[in-house]
Amino acid sequence: MLVYRNTLREALPLRERPGAIGLVLSLEGARYYVFVSRQSREQVANSAVGNKLKLHAQMLSRTLTKDEHQKLYQATLPVALNLVTQRGVQAESRHAEESMIEHFDECVQNFVALRGRPPAKAEVFLSHCPCQSKDPGASPARMLAGTHYEATCKAKLIKFCTTGSRSAISWKVYYQFDIGTSKLDINENLGNLTMCKQPAFINT
Repeated sequence: MLVYRNTLREALPLRERPGAIGLVLSLEGARYYVFVSRQSREQVANSAVGNKLKLHAQMLSRTLTKDEHQKLYQATLPVALNLVTQRGVQAESRHAEESMIEHFDECVQNFVALRGRPPAKAEVFLSHCPCQSKDPGASPARMLAGTHYEATCKAKLIKFCTTGSRSAISWKVYYQFDIGTSKLDINENLGNLTMCKQPAFINT
């Protein structure tokens, strides 16, 4: 289900979630679509088990030994995996940029229903800099919406925005904060795509 708002001011807070990276996709300022990164099924289960083990240690008022920790972890992880599977947590993780790529056609359909034509302009407001090859948590190469994309979200965005029907759209991709080792070094102008630091006035 698409999450969108009618103004950027309404949409920007929705991209902010603890431990996640989000973005807002604007199509000509008519609608603002929100996408947030998600953990994989295994990551969610591991996090839940870790929290449970911390609570168990607090109840015992001592630190678990390495053997105790390992035994409890091995006993609890299958249960956690089963629970998160039942709750519909997806097997694969997704960066916010990847989720946008997967659901972009839905956004366009929503825009067309509103305006009666495809969008000519798109803006992306990322909370953090797109991952690059030097970042340890960079997104892997994978299939998204039937197309193969190389590793890193920077590479994915460049390919996505400059190929297919998206090449007819004027794209501006802004990011607000650095992430990992990405230090203000993304400043791309590639035909229909501009990718750069978010101007300060956008949050006012």
